[in-house]
Amino acid sequence: MGDRTGTDKKSPLLRRLLLGGTGVVLFFGIVIFASPYVVPQSIANTTIEKGLSYVLGRPVRINGPSSFTLLPSLSVRAANVVVLGGGPGQPDPERPVLADIDLLDLELGTFALLADKIQLTRLHISTPQIRLVRDGDGAGNWQDVINAAPVAAKPDLAWGWWQDMQIGDVQVTNGRFLFSDVAQGRKISGDNLNLRAYISNATGAGKGISVKGSARVNGEPVEVLVDLGAVEKLLAGSRLPLVAKLSSAFGQIAYQGAIAKRQYLVSDGRFSIEAPDIGRLEKWLGRIFDVAIAGALKITGRLTDNGSRFAMEDLTFLAGKSQVKGKVLIVDGIQGPHISADLYASDFDLAPFLSFSFSQAWPKSLNGSIKFNWQKISYGAVETGPGQIAIALKLNPQRIEMTLPTIELFGGQGRAEMQLATGEGMTSFKGQMQLIRINSALLLENFQDRAMISGDGDLSLDLFSVGSNFGELLAALRGNGNFNVLAGQVHDEVLAEYLIKGSPGSLPFTQLIGSFSVNQGIVKGSDLLLKSPDLSLVGDGAIDLARGAVDIRLQSLISETTKKGEEYKTIRPFRISGTVGQLAINPEEG
Repeated sequence: MGDRTGTDKKSPLLRRLLLGGTGVVLFFGIVIFASPYVVPQSIANTTIEKGLSYVLGRPVRINGPSSFTLLPSLSVRAANVVVLGGGPGQPDPERPVLADIDLLDLELGTFALLADKIQLTRLHISTPQIRLVRDGDGAGNWQDVINAAPVAAKPDLAWGWWQDMQIGDVQVTNGRFLFSDVAQGRKISGDNLNLRAYISNATGAGKGISVKGSARVNGEPVEVLVDLGAVEKLLAGSRLPLVAKLSSAFGQIAYQGAIAKRQYLVSDGRFSIEAPDIGRLEKWLGRIFDVAIAGALKITGRLTDNGSRFAMEDLTFLAGKSQVKGKVLIVDGIQGPHISADLYASDFDLAPFLSFSFSQAWPKSLNGSIKFNWQKISYGAVETGPGQIAIALKLNPQRIEMTLPTIELFGGQGRAEMQLATGEGMTSFKGQMQLIRINSALLLENFQDRAMISGDGDLSLDLFSVGSNFGELLAALRGNGNFNVLAGQVHDEVLAEYLIKGSPGSLPFTQLIGSFSVNQGIVKGSDLLLKSPDLSLVGDGAIDLARGAVDIRLQSLISETTKKGEEYKTIRPFRISGTVGQLAINPEEG
């Protein structure tokens, strides 16, 4: 018989280890499976909130019941999920909620995650409500106004970690959304939003995924279709074809190109935004331009985005008769995004674009330069010949500096330097302008039915103003200027006959000169002087630029001869009043 002493001593220890190890495994297995049932609801909510906040990059709160499991799959189910307003990780209780979801049901493959794969078995989002609200200062509830400093895009150095991605049952049902811009008075609402993802080969590049959806926007139906190539290769860095289209009876937005997830989410392709009738589009979505534009809207071009560099090339913009082509490049820099743009317009109408609220449309945290060349540019009835303007966008403080070299204008030449600066929802304007040897009649015909004065003249302006839009800037304008018109005529039969009996209907002059001040949008002058061989004319008056009202008092000093051949001077006072477009001349006796 062998010696069993050693075996007797070791066997109990081995059995204890086996039993203990099995017990530990069973204990953790029970914890994993039973945790959703024994973990307090508050802890379950907190755990899910942290996970969703990390994934969404936004603060999340769960106000209803929730549960989660880790095995055999990672499953999350939560009711009344709220995504708070404010920047990532910076909830702001004073700002509107960004979104809330009645029920979120998510299931991922746990063992797939351990194998560096993403297996999305199920994602159901029931009755979501999305709210995008921009307040009176132009800040959106999705923006981080606490930390307003620009944040450059950071590369994902661990890209390619996920080797595969599979998507199963994905649905969004009975959704609603709202976009509200308080400053612009715009409101776009939608309901009956439904989206569904399914496996397809619509791109012809292997088994991919398609997303099809529909909604009712401001009461009108809208359809969405997105086709993506072999989605399982997306996170591995493969370049996949992407086709997207949003369409309605009023227009469509389309994109066709490619996308890849590498250090950045990169994409390149062509896009188009088309609306056959701008008027119908504005009736549906609300005002886009203050000044009505007849015709179609069409924007096309090529997009390239690699995270730190965004480019629009072969860009074409058509709105009514306005046509602009060019390219735009935006690159992340130390001080924020830097823009470099080169644009050309064959025909461009300024009026619809000057009517925007400058403080809302301001390119926040953007610096760089824009070159804009044109063949013809107009504002109302004012037109210029070929020219160019150089625009510099600067920070600290935010401002736009514009230099307008000499251009053809009103039969002569014009040049200007201007600066726009913004802060606290307001915009300040500062500018100097010179018009040299212009045709005065061509200038005045833009404000009067028939030009009252003709002749070659010079005009200089030095102006300053503060306001939130073009109308407010005009009403608050102040500064000074002067003018000098040579060898011209005053075209008014009543005035000519009143000053010189038997006049042929116009009053020739050798010089018309004066200076003026501008205060709160009202132009005032007190040293108007008109010289002619037969008389001199002096006066003062005011023009309200915002209302177009005119009130000018004048006195003429006329040389006349008596029957005996004696010369004497006659003073004849009169008043010019009314509006810029319709003036009346009234003699004032005494």
